Amino acid sequence: MDLLITGHNWVYTSHVFIIGPFLGLFGYLGDQHNKGFEKYDSYLKACFKVLLAMGIIVTIYHSHKLLLNNKSYNKIFQ
Repeated sequence: MDLLITGHNWVYTSHVFIIGPFLGLFGYLGDQHNKGFEKYDSYLKACFKVLLAMGIIVTIYHSHKLLLNNKSYNKIFQ
């Protein structure tokens, strides 16, 4: 457990398990349930797709940073 919260790893852990999934979920749900806004339909669809993509990117990026900070992972691949 110390691996996930020591030093700066708590930031990466919170982004991997909380922030990234929420961004992706809000992007997906917003894209599915944006009814009644015909005037801004294409703009809203694009914004929700960008939000979904940002959620995926944030999760992948911070997962990678968390792995790089793991000392046992670095010993295996160096």
